[in-house]
Amino acid sequence: MDKSWIHESRLSSTFEDGVTQFLDFAFVNNTNERIKCPCKNCNNAFRHDRNTVEEHMICDGLDIGYFSNKWIYHGELDLTCTRLNNDQSGQVDNMHWILHNAFGVVDGGGGEFDGVDRSSLDNDNNGCGDENENGGDREIPNDDARRFYNLLKDAEQGLYPGCKKFTKLSLLFDYFISNVFMD
Repeated sequence: MDKSWIHESRLSSTFEDGVTQFLDFAFVNNTNERIKCPCKNCNNAFRHDRNTVEEHMICDGLDIGYFSNKWIYHGELDLTCTRLNNDQSGQVDNMHWILHNAFGVVDGGGGEFDGVDRSSLDNDNNGCGDENENGGDREIPNDDARRFYNLLKDAEQGLYPGCKKFTKLSLLFDYFISNVFMD
């Protein structure tokens, strides 16, 4: 998507056309009548209807930091999270992004996190005494890593069998956010 319009004057027709294209893009797959407002003042913290978001973007200006990157709150996928299945919703993308940032985890590039065997998280013996196929002991995740991987699992697991829109974690997260930050 062309983002060159974000640097134009807010009074120009190019900027107004860009706002219209952005709003069309943001509302295409949106099931709600309100989206997160990316203006300087709201900074994606508040949801508004299309007309209000348009007014804010033109009158107040844009959060340039957000507009210069992926529009993850408005339908543009963040492709840095390679562990996701293609059939899962954008909400799972956001949950992975939030968890990685909250725990300060940097993915080693191959999709798995270096040095930790996730399969040991489900074992009753917590990986003690297990050996990997090379004969060496597996590294046992610490409590923070265990919580992180459990949250990742919740971010990937559908709310119920066949559910692709919500995960266990996304539903709780959306509920928490709506009670804390929304009107």
